[in-house]
Amino acid sequence: TLILSDFSEGMVKMVWDKYSSHNNILSQKIDIQNIPFPDNCFDVVIANHMLYHVPDLSKAISEVHRVMRTGGKFYAATNGNGGMRTYLHNVRKLINPNTPKLSDGFSFSLQNGKELLSEYFSDVQSYNYDDTLHITETQDLIDWIKSTIAISNYSESDFDKLYSYFENIRIKHGAIDIPKELGLFVSTK
Repeated sequence: TLILSDFSEGMVKMVWDKYSSHNNILSQKIDIQNIPFPDNCFDVVIANHMLYHVPDLSKAISEVHRVMRTGGKFYAATNGNGGMRTYLHNVRKLINPNTPKLSDGFSFSLQNGKELLSEYFSDVQSYNYDDTLHITETQDLIDWIKSTIAISNYSESDFDKLYSYFENIRIKHGAIDIPKELGLFVSTK
């Protein structure tokens, strides 16, 4: 049986709507800090770009360890503290000096994930994924920035400047290439 979970009711419903006809797939809202399953019941647990959202990371990792069978694998994909996040923040500061300071980083990242997982798992391997976001339409990037970044102090004039900044790059280079910092930890119980 495959159990697909999320902390968001909307995501759980979306998965259920898509896979409810499959008898071997379940979809359920689960808080990773309190997994409602018995000890030693999963062979594989996957956390895809979400551990940095968890308030009590230590509790979450201990819960994953608890529900995994001996020899089971925990796959945790995450971001690094550099990459797109830092790149876009630095560009935003060029446009608007009042842009709030970037936080010190993700609570779970490529930089600290191995150390955090090693507290619970005896074997932790890390795999970096070198990648770049290749953008050919400047407005798509601006729309994405508007949808994902806290921009309460940004005016339309600031967005016009941001558009011009990126559009100049796109014209000069044919596209906007933004570095990404991604990776995967594979931990064995």
